Amino acid sequence: MEATLATPAVGWAMLTRSWASWQAEVYRTELAPTLDDVFAEFWDAVLIEHDWAVRWARMVPDTVPIGLVFQNLTGDLHRRRAGTEHHRVARVLARRESWLAEREVAAHAPRLSRAIACSRDDAERIEERWGIPSGVVPNGTETARLAGVRHDAELTGRLVFTGTMSYPPNAQAAIWMAREVLPLVRVRRPDATLQLVGGGAPPEVEALGTLEGVDVTGRVPALEPVLARAEVAVAPLLSGGGTKLKVLEALAAGRPLVATPVGAEGIEVTHGEHLLVAADAPAFARAVVDLLNDRPAAISLAERGRTLVAERYDWSAVGGRMDAVLRDWLLG
Repeated sequence: MEATLATPAVGWAMLTRSWASWQAEVYRTELAPTLDDVFAEFWDAVLIEHDWAVRWARMVPDTVPIGLVFQNLTGDLHRRRAGTEHHRVARVLARRESWLAEREVAAHAPRLSRAIACSRDDAERIEERWGIPSGVVPNGTETARLAGVRHDAELTGRLVFTGTMSYPPNAQAAIWMAREVLPLVRVRRPDATLQLVGGGAPPEVEALGTLEGVDVTGRVPALEPVLARAEVAVAPLLSGGGTKLKVLEALAAGRPLVATPVGAEGIEVTHGEHLLVAADAPAFARAVVDLLNDRPAAISLAERGRTLVAERYDWSAVGGRMDAVLRDWLLG
């Protein structure tokens, strides 16, 4: 806030740019003296992390190539959120955020010589919208660490959803899972419970703890014990973007997984082979019950998912893909 009051340009940015872009401008203003010193040195290239920080490209000398890493397509994220909001004002604000985010990338696209996306679909969208040559480097996880997770056979019927609950798509997913899906699951499996794991829960997520069978755990020091107690992991996202680390982690831990199409997108998984995908509450509940009732099928599904993640999404494999993309960009 001090930067906003002291620097009129930052205050103007608060009114004319997306929320995340305005935050990036505050950081840039505070760091400007240090960055000037950094860019006075010679650099082969600069990678900017996150599309909402693309304005930082203005600080890079004209002779230095710039790449932009899209963890999400922020415009798509807000556009999708607008489609799921129930309140008109929230929908309008989300659409505004989407438009501002995409305008920001378009304004700086001519300065960018490479984009890096987390999925092939995102890379194609980037090239179509802004004409930036794009490579794909997926998210990853520590498969060796998670491979040691073994299900606690004494705990049955537990569903687990993990994620930072201060992130609106995760909060929305938790509410939908607890209020719309879990009651349908409990019709056929009265022993089923839902554990919501992740810090920063807003009041509407905390309130879910009053529902029958719902445990709002909050932040935990380690994920492995949580996944060990999960008979089925769920990724019930209705909005959001990019690839979901929670999906990779659950699969790497050998947990049978049910995800929405949004939850599974960007990861090279196949419904019925590595996980189950369901788009609406009744279908999602049926998929969960099927896995709870057929342990051999659930275990087989989970093992195929674990193998896929170990082969394609371990950080060692992801590092190799990043190296290949950077070499293609800078060495041709």
